[in-house]
Amino acid sequence: MLIKCFLSAVIAVVLLALSLLHAVDIDYAASQTFADSLYYSNDFLSAVLEYKRVNFMSPGNAQYGENKFRIIQSLYYLGNYQSVINELDIDNHVFSSHPNTAYLYAKSLSSIGLIDVSNQYIKQNPYEDSTLTQNMHYLLMLNYLKQDSVELAKSMLDHDRVFFEDDKYLSMQFLEYEKRLSKSGVVSNVMNIVPGMGYLPVKNYQNALSTFLTTSFMYLIAGELYKEDLEFAGTFFLSAGVIFHIGSFVGINRFNERIKSRYRDDLIRYIEHRIP
Repeated sequence: MLIKCFLSAVIAVVLLALSLLHAVDIDYAASQTFADSLYYSNDFLSAVLEYKRVNFMSPGNAQYGENKFRIIQSLYYLGNYQSVINELDIDNHVFSSHPNTAYLYAKSLSSIGLIDVSNQYIKQNPYEDSTLTQNMHYLLMLNYLKQDSVELAKSMLDHDRVFFEDDKYLSMQFLEYEKRLSKSGVVSNVMNIVPGMGYLPVKNYQNALSTFLTTSFMYLIAGELYKEDLEFAGTFFLSAGVIFHIGSFVGINRFNERIKSRYRDDLIRYIEHRIP
């Protein structure tokens, strides 16, 4: 009788343990499915919390690495770039199983202002996947543009031609920038020896006319006053004309810089929309 009771107790314990294990498996499967549904419905904040709960409760689950990647990707989509960096600094095993993680890391560094660190990371890490490599090259170009190193960004069109040869818009925008650069240099400044004429190459006709008329008027008045031996008044108008004339050189170059900045900003926006 005692042996029969003992065997019954053992069987009961085993059955209880099996039922608990089965319940754990069901709970894990349900939690994993729920986390996946949150992720695919773009509820990334909730997905992060649920994936973290699943991995914490079942650290040996088959989806652990994939869940980790989706946590990082969700944080990236949420714009929480510092958390992306923190997660990858703590656990960098995701890089080997999900190569695209390298892009998320480099882009996150760039997005929080660590552009030099992002550049260094991109240059030091080779990539086999062609799409990833192309995205990295676009990101490097974007970083150069953010640093106002437009010439360095443009040089990538030649040095890394294979990644940009099909991008006609990019080539066109850099070509326009080059044209603007030439206009803002010697041509405009030489032409502005005649007051206001430096505005013509940049098609700023209103400033060209107003500068020409105002400066010419002051010079003419100064000349007439000198003829009348009114040296003080003549000097006053001559000085005002010279100041206005010099100011037009400053104005032309600032105007050109704004236009060049517009082209640079257009390129930045274009690349930001092009890359993931």
